[in-house]
Amino acid sequence: MSDNTKLAVDLREKVGTAATRKLRATGRIPGSLYGLEKDTIALSTTEEALRPLIYGGVQVVDVEVGGESATAIFREVQWDTFSQYVQHFDLQRIDPTKRLAVEVPVELRGTPEGVIGGGVLDQPHRTVNFECLVHQVPDHIVLRVSELQIGDALHVSDLELPSGATLLDDPTALVVRINAPMSEEEIEEGIAGGGPVEPELVGEEPEGESEGE
Repeated sequence: MSDNTKLAVDLREKVGTAATRKLRATGRIPGSLYGLEKDTIALSTTEEALRPLIYGGVQVVDVEVGGESATAIFREVQWDTFSQYVQHFDLQRIDPTKRLAVEVPVELRGTPEGVIGGGVLDQPHRTVNFECLVHQVPDHIVLRVSELQIGDALHVSDLELPSGATLLDDPTALVVRINAPMSEEEIEEGIAGGGPVEPELVGEEPEGESEGE
């Protein structure tokens, strides 16, 4: 086994709707382990063991169940109607010696100077896709934004990925930008027009205007 996060699981002997309901009533969450041309194993774990991993952004875990030790990645997590409780989870076995395509959250660190000065932070790109070795998969990618001023922007190419990782996203895609605040006139015009009030993007020309006019 590797140094990945360990997830404590038990073998689930009974399957089906009725058995699953009874299992959830005991406080355990049903799941499955599949992949690498091996049999699918029905398993279960506790809310206390699973929730911190999901909210922490953990992608790869090690499990031991039914006499098997495996490295696996979370492939699907099903929630209840109100997204409060996990109903089911799927783990896919992976070969720890091979590269893996993953989608990892981008975590902003710091308060931009431009925001302190009245600007508005916009983050259209909240995850990044790349390929790397299993043991290199991070829980998140940190992007420091404290020095950004109004009008500044950072793109996917500015993200620091694990050594040797291959980026799968467009490197020019915008991750974060500090927009200028709207003036009182712009706010009043938006309210008077009855439409949503949206911040003006830095560097974008107003409609109907072009260079030379």
